[in-house]
Amino acid sequence: MHKGDKVVRVFIAIDIEDPSLLNKLCEIQKEIIKTRAKMKLVERENMHITLKFLGEISPTKLSSLEKAVVNACKDFTKFKIELAHVGAFPSPARPRVVWVGVNKGAEILKQLASAIEKETVRMGFKKADKPFHPHVTLARVKIATPELRNFILKNQELFVGEVIVNEVRIKESILRPQGPLYKTLYRVELRS
Repeated sequence: MHKGDKVVRVFIAIDIEDPSLLNKLCEIQKEIIKTRAKMKLVERENMHITLKFLGEISPTKLSSLEKAVVNACKDFTKFKIELAHVGAFPSPARPRVVWVGVNKGAEILKQLASAIEKETVRMGFKKADKPFHPHVTLARVKIATPELRNFILKNQELFVGEVIVNEVRIKESILRPQGPLYKTLYRVELRS
């Protein structure tokens, strides 16, 4: 790519759109705010599970990326996952990212992410440097507090709700001062 070429910042994800589930995730965020940690919350409309972050790519690569994702998804039918337990990266003791994890359905999600990983690496994208850990990010922490650490530890058994995974989306992340804007570029439906 030459300087001046327009690039798009892209990732592959499952969007969380169920209003009652989003309400629950936002309730957890309200509890996190009470811990007085310095952080940036993820906006309600941006809640998702990232399957693969690709970074900046040339728009000309998008159609082959769509084919790769279609190919990765071809053996998958719609499935149910369960969002549960609050956790943090790198650890509850040093929270930088606070998230809600996946209980039931995590194995299928890992298989789906692995199929996407295989197809994107075949296209020339970098191999993931960490093992896939399905989660919905709630907040990015700048300065943690003991209350935040306690909140994470106290909510490791929390049940949030179920999601039917029926499509995988290729998303564009448009970085803005007020926070990123995520735009769906392609939807790949899973079989019924």
